[in-house]
Amino acid sequence: MSNMDRQVVIDLFIEFCCSYLGITRPSNIEFIEGSEFPETHRTFGTYNPEKRNINISVHGRHLMDVMRTLAHELVHYRQFTYRNTWNDSDIPQLESEANTVAAIIMREYAKKYPQLFSYVAEEAPVNSVGSGSVTGMGIGPQGEPGFKKKLKSYKLFTRGKK
Repeated sequence: MSNMDRQVVIDLFIEFCCSYLGITRPSNIEFIEGSEFPETHRTFGTYNPEKRNINISVHGRHLMDVMRTLAHELVHYRQFTYRNTWNDSDIPQLESEANTVAAIIMREYAKKYPQLFSYVAEEAPVNSVGSGSVTGMGIGPQGEPGFKKKLKSYKLFTRGKK
């Protein structure tokens, strides 16, 4: 897939996410090449509520992984757009919500554009991570190692509502 094709896919995905989340498209989304960003920030994406900007690392990452990170950061954009205050104790709930909603967005996108996922899957490196056959990587038959099966539940926001 060419860089131009990737940009078209990303633009369509951003529009899909914004529609799903009931938000306007953020004006400042930056895709960062190079390994410095993840090494410095210890993450592949950030949302800065003060500057209202999203940064996504694309260095050495599969397009679908980039899109999932983008969905996660767009959820944060929505959270902080409709939330006046927050404190450090809110961070676990905000992260849990962003992870959950990003996963839902990816599933919905896969339903709408299944051909994209099968096309790009051919570009993905072949390995057993995520199949459950590598201990500690992906979710296997006994669940994710180190996580209790019963997790604390959080009320997620209603799509498109303030």
